[in-house]
Amino acid sequence: MKKNLIIVGNGFDLHHNMKTQYSDYRDYLLRSDNKDIVDCFELSLEGDNDIALVNLLWSRMEEIISILPYEQAYTYLKRYDDDDWSDSYHHDFQYEIERMAKYWPAIKDNLAPWIRSLEYTGACDNLKRIINNEANFISFNYTNTLEILYGIIKDDICYIHGDASKENHLILGHRNESYYPEWDDNNTDEDVRLLNAGTFMERFRKQTYKPIEKICASNAKFNLFLSEYRYSNIYMIGLSYNDIDSFYIKEIGMKQKSKWHFVYYNDTDRKKISEYAKDIGVSDYSLITHDDI
Repeated sequence: MKKNLIIVGNGFDLHHNMKTQYSDYRDYLLRSDNKDIVDCFELSLEGDNDIALVNLLWSRMEEIISILPYEQAYTYLKRYDDDDWSDSYHHDFQYEIERMAKYWPAIKDNLAPWIRSLEYTGACDNLKRIINNEANFISFNYTNTLEILYGIIKDDICYIHGDASKENHLILGHRNESYYPEWDDNNTDEDVRLLNAGTFMERFRKQTYKPIEKICASNAKFNLFLSEYRYSNIYMIGLSYNDIDSFYIKEIGMKQKSKWHFVYYNDTDRKKISEYAKDIGVSDYSLITHDDI
């Protein structure tokens, strides 16, 4: 029997000095001759190359991936009564909107190759106390850190968003339930170009949406781990304690009456945990650092 369930997020890989931030993905795209993808995703920066802003944008990639920077296309929206009006202007605005969306398939297609190119360093001795064959694992990462550095067998790991070592189509997306642009135009209802662009952008939002409820229901190993085992302890290592993937954690909290251990990296994490625990319905928990494990 497995006495522990260990949930790992990207902070787990970062703790092992791996280059797994989305800003590192940006660097990979630039190295692999995909500057056009990077430029398209960074249109909202309007040419501002401040590295802090660039890294902030990429750190929020999943959160904002459905929000096309439509303001950048306004220069192509000619008014019908402009003196230099031409029939070719009918389609220029929507063409630009659709061009901005072309980065999405490329970002998904390059994700698995990037993960497979990463280098692994060494395991942390103190984590070996709990990362062993007495535990099951739910990984929010695409990497194989648990297998390569700690010798965990694949059968004991649920890769909730996909395993890059054997899959090319990894789960990636946002959780924006609705999005429709607020056009800076008083004639929105009369301009079919704005209506068509808005329809396209809503379709794009749906295409880039991460259907967490469906993922939970259809992932056989996730449901097996929660229905066939009763864990004494649940450890969360390397998650950011935000709402993006909290649905998964709530599912675990509802089905497992265990002692939870939230591993935190800094004061920001520590301060968020009490509210996060309340949100996922967990009352029996402790706050620990890596050194406490």
